[in-house]
Amino acid sequence: MNERDKLGKAAWLLIGSAKDSAMTTIAAAVRDGRVKVDPTTLPFLIDLIGQSVEAGYHKAYNTFSRNVDEILRQREPVAPPVKAKKN
Repeated sequence: MNERDKLGKAAWLLIGSAKDSAMTTIAAAVRDGRVKVDPTTLPFLIDLIGQSVEAGYHKAYNTFSRNVDEILRQREPVAPPVKAKKN
């Protein structure tokens, strides 16, 4: 897996974790009465939030990817370590 693919996977894991946390928090808030949502519509709301987060990720990923590519292009090449000569 190349650097770009690794970064894409890491970004998706980050967004996926945030999405899961948001959906769990919303479900808990509805369940304990902090948020008034008809329980029959909760699955639709959770699905809508998940789809929205995923759509936002896909829209933002192209910009994120271009920025990462630019950072990778600009980084200075690392010189190989100098090996000490044995006497």
